[in-house]
Amino acid sequence: MNRPTARARRAVALLGVAIAAAEPAVAGRLTDFSQAELRMLPRLCLAQQFINEELESPTVPDAERAQLAEAFGHSFIHYHHYCWALLYTARAAQPGGDRFNYHRAVDNLDYVIRNADPGFALLPDVYLQKGKVLERTGDGAAAVAAYRNALRANPDYIPAYAALAQH
Repeated sequence: MNRPTARARRAVALLGVAIAAAEPAVAGRLTDFSQAELRMLPRLCLAQQFINEELESPTVPDAERAQLAEAFGHSFIHYHHYCWALLYTARAAQPGGDRFNYHRAVDNLDYVIRNADPGFALLPDVYLQKGKVLERTGDGAAAVAAYRNALRANPDYIPAYAALAQH
């Protein structure tokens, strides 16, 4: 009989910890974000398929959502993670907010960075947001790297220059 390797046992154990630590979503939904939290997102986020499906009454018509998906290309399907990062950042920034939400935000931004095409038009803003979150965690060096990545993605992206100058 084949016994699992120590590495496989550790991987299964870590997966179990991750599942146990995950915040439960409301039945039938992907997240535990409230309707009020979701509605504070920018319209581009509200147009995202997975955000739209979380809303009790979607606000962006299907035709507009399809037009945006076509305009931004295949990578737009991953953009809802950017939107979730905005919500996690807002939760962490609240008085008494759980600062671990900053790490959740970075994880979601990293997801977009890993899965989006390098030429994805919204990628500079993803890097910018990552830099802002990293600054809030006190990781200035990583924030600067994120701002520089935003500028590599788009050398004309003024908000990244502003963030670097402010840092």
